Amino acid sequence: MADIFYETGGVKLRRKITVAELESVPEPYRLAYGERGHADGDLVLSSRAADYATSALAEIAELNAKIEKLKA
Repeated sequence: MADIFYETGGVKLRRKITVAELESVPEPYRLAYGERGHADGDLVLSSRAADYATSALAEIAELNAKIEKLKA
């Protein structure tokens, strides 16, 4: 049986959600969901897009740390 969750960067995301549940997803990961041609209207997680969001968030945190170091 396939796992219903996908974990990336310490964030646990459901692989399939309804449109109404999208608000409960952390904002940086919302773009990782799309319809993917399902007739039921549910949104399906793209694990590649979720991993990309995790990488982008890590890079932003690293850059912010460098900025703070330069300010000091």
